[in-house]
Amino acid sequence: MSDKYLTFTSIIVLALFVGLLSYNFIPQLVTSAQAETKEAAYLNNNEDEDEAIKALSSHDFEPRILGNPEAPIKISEHSSLTCGHCGSFHQNTFEQLKTEYIDTGKAYLVFDDFPLNLPALHGGMIARCLPKAQYFDFLDFLFKTQNDWAFSEDYITYLRQNAQMMGLNEVDFTACINNQDLQKKIINAVSKTKEKHNIASTPSFVINDKIVISGNKNIADFRQVLDNLE
Repeated sequence: MSDKYLTFTSIIVLALFVGLLSYNFIPQLVTSAQAETKEAAYLNNNEDEDEAIKALSSHDFEPRILGNPEAPIKISEHSSLTCGHCGSFHQNTFEQLKTEYIDTGKAYLVFDDFPLNLPALHGGMIARCLPKAQYFDFLDFLFKTQNDWAFSEDYITYLRQNAQMMGLNEVDFTACINNQDLQKKIINAVSKTKEKHNIASTPSFVINDKIVISGNKNIADFRQVLDNLE
């Protein structure tokens, strides 16, 4: 097995993925050459890695849900972990939305990764490899500390250290980054979502699979839509 966590195949997949998105506001992407440099710098050899990757080969890709899925209103959030507007939403509006609608049982939220670059993709992959109970805590942490890692060349170290604090050991972290199956599922999900709901910016929210709220809206904007559904 290759010692590189970003293989030639994944570079090709990511190149296609970037072409698929083609948004004007996409942050500066990590080039293939930069990625190759990161490979040598970050990946530790480990004889247990093969077994860990095998264990993740059929990785659970169930929806990550916050709240009661029996609630009458479904909010699907499509965000990138490195998107500044997404970070602002989570820092300024998300807690109000959670308190007023999710905690009260009026709505539940499904988080769908919509990564705009390689750090966002890796962050989303690591979040899914953590214990499910840690998923939303890790997302919240990454959004609120976005300026500390999202634009750093050393973002992998940041993800590794904080994932370990939430229960993901070194072997499983490396296996997660190497998990081509998980990577492809996230990318394919982005493609399907973009086609189905015509998502053109992040964050975007799809209410009950019908109504699209685009952009970093405040709580008043959500109230206007959600209260009319009750």
